[in-house]
Amino acid sequence: MKVFFVALIIWRLALAPLPQADNPTPGYWDRTPLPQTGLATFYSAGMMEHVQAYREAQGQLPVCPECVGAVALLRAGDIGRKVWLAPPAGERVGPFLVIDCAHWEDIPTLLGRNWVVDVSFEVGQLWGMDRPLDGVTVLADPSDAVAAGPPRPPTPFSVAPGELSISKPTPTPAVTPVPPTPWPTRQPVPLGTSWASVSAPGAPAPTVSLLPTPLTPIITTPTPRMTPRIGSEGASPTPTASAVRDDTPTPEAAIGRPGVMLLSPMPPSTAAASPNSTPTPPALSRPALRGGATPILPAQPGAPVDAPADAGLSPLQRLWRALRDLLPR
Repeated sequence: MKVFFVALIIWRLALAPLPQADNPTPGYWDRTPLPQTGLATFYSAGMMEHVQAYREAQGQLPVCPECVGAVALLRAGDIGRKVWLAPPAGERVGPFLVIDCAHWEDIPTLLGRNWVVDVSFEVGQLWGMDRPLDGVTVLADPSDAVAAGPPRPPTPFSVAPGELSISKPTPTPAVTPVPPTPWPTRQPVPLGTSWASVSAPGAPAPTVSLLPTPLTPIITTPTPRMTPRIGSEGASPTPTASAVRDDTPTPEAAIGRPGVMLLSPMPPSTAAASPNSTPTPPALSRPALRGGATPILPAQPGAPVDAPADAGLSPLQRLWRALRDLLPR
């Protein structure tokens, strides 16, 4: 029976799919499905403003005058969208503009810690955050939030006759007779002076042409198009279409380090060393032994270190050996 269970475990491990922590769904360049609730951390002072100013200078962010702040989400596809935040036992606030995302190598750790958002230092101080805050909800629309307090009962679609209250109708005011107003008439005004041509008596009347006045045509001479020869000076051959292959690597989408409070181990510090006015002491050298001197302790050969028995085995072979050792012999 034990052999059967061991074989079943090995078969399940061989057919188990690879872990998907490094390949989240949706992908890194897609949008995060919202709403989501989890841990929230905050940027250091001035970092959120620095990232926003850099992306605005590069033309990577839309104009959002109604936004009240900026946040960072998990995926690069979220940059540029507007979200709302709802702290635990608090009202929803927003909109916030997403300006940064997590580094690709930090995604497995952040997903394992249920991290959802990084807020600015000012918002963290407003919420009293001195550590990661759990229970923060990120919303794509403010109507997705649940209203605080008990839900209100809906209005009934019908009312009982005894509960119906109708106000007393107001009587129509009486008509007051008013004499009719006379209709305004046109006032006599002098006619405008009309022009008339003075002609001699007995002269024939001038003929008036009904055709429009002919226009003088303007003849334009087209500029001759000169095509330089290939061999002439200053000429260039006609460019031909060709496939352009871009071998440059894709740049990192993240600028800051969202969720850095949850990463273990912490990333190395990049702060430069402060200048020191104290000179570095010179290195001390060991004096050389004289020719006939005898050392205090004789040199002893080092004990050989035994290599582990499973040094060259694969993980599956190590697992098989460990399971085989559990069986009774």
